[in-house]
Amino acid sequence: GGSLAGSIATQCGVPMLPLGARPLDSFSEVKLIVPEMTCLGDVLSARGYHLTYMSGTQIVGNKMGFYGVDNFVTTHGFDEIQDRNSIELARTDALKGSKNDNWALYDSELLSTTLDIVKERDPGPDPFAVFVATMDTHGPDGVISPECRAPGEPAVLPQMEPSIACTAQLVAAFLTDLAAMVDLQDFRVIITSDHLSHRNNLTELLNTKPRRNTVMLMGGDTAATMIERPGSSLDIYPTILDWLGLLSPSNTRAGLGASLIGAHETLLERFGVDDVNARLKVDVDLAQFIWQ
Repeated sequence: GGSLAGSIATQCGVPMLPLGARPLDSFSEVKLIVPEMTCLGDVLSARGYHLTYMSGTQIVGNKMGFYGVDNFVTTHGFDEIQDRNSIELARTDALKGSKNDNWALYDSELLSTTLDIVKERDPGPDPFAVFVATMDTHGPDGVISPECRAPGEPAVLPQMEPSIACTAQLVAAFLTDLAAMVDLQDFRVIITSDHLSHRNNLTELLNTKPRRNTVMLMGGDTAATMIERPGSSLDIYPTILDWLGLLSPSNTRAGLGASLIGAHETLLERFGVDDVNARLKVDVDLAQFIWQ
């Protein structure tokens, strides 16, 4: 239901269960987040990857800390964090005329900075990964980057549709620019949502349809395909590892998940979503294991 929970699920393969009586929105004070779990950052760091986490909002030195995302990535192998404050300082000239007075940088600025980092790191000898958290479509209001609106048009609207359309265009342009910079046979791109959208003007419409998270894996030499298997956020982590060739074909599980391109059964395939949800809500032993 939140960014930290979604990150733990998709990068560690485990749900974010309670830590004692602590509310799930107060983990900015917990310095080590699921420290005994082996997560995607740990796996890549152990293989020599330089890991950068980028956020359009401020997560370092903020009491909210986006509810602990900064503590999560520093627990699990990341080398640096760049957030709104550090990016604004580094890009003072580039941001002139497009200063965002909202709670986060525009997605266009964040994606532009990401391209700069890739350009800087790509010629180097060491592998690297950049994790990017965009914010324009967070809601409940939609934020619209300057590239998608005429001068004088508002940057924030109570309607999400213009923001969604804008960010989709920006991501498509980002991928085009990235493909011109790097070899996508080697460079991999993963696009995921961290959680289902919170309440906004589209909620009633969305609730009339199946709710799904977005997962797209791009790059390499695998033919394009659509995977229709029942899975959850817990299965994204082993799917990524499997796709990167980091799991044995005989065991494509990680955490509580199973690779959606592997042969093993997912929890949802075996038990169904209602039973899995019901079990996770009362699994004290699992919570203790995750936070040991």
